[in-house]
Amino acid sequence: MKPYSGEGENKGHMGSVVSATAKQRKDLGLPSEAYLVLKGAKHPTYHKAVAAEKARGFKIVKIGGRYWSVPDR
Repeated sequence: MKPYSGEGENKGHMGSVVSATAKQRKDLGLPSEAYLVLKGAKHPTYHKAVAAEKARGFKIVKIGGRYWSVPDR
């Protein structure tokens, strides 16, 4: 596990997201800065992930059966 840096995927709720791979971005049409959300909506701390992603200017969307954090532009 990467140390918590407060940057990129570590800027939101710790341990909630990981960077999308190039293949995932291509296959799903995700932007260059996209993250896979590791918690489903039923996870007890999902709301913390949503709030943290929103605070850093991202939104969580469901694409291809998974939740993704993408820039909210």
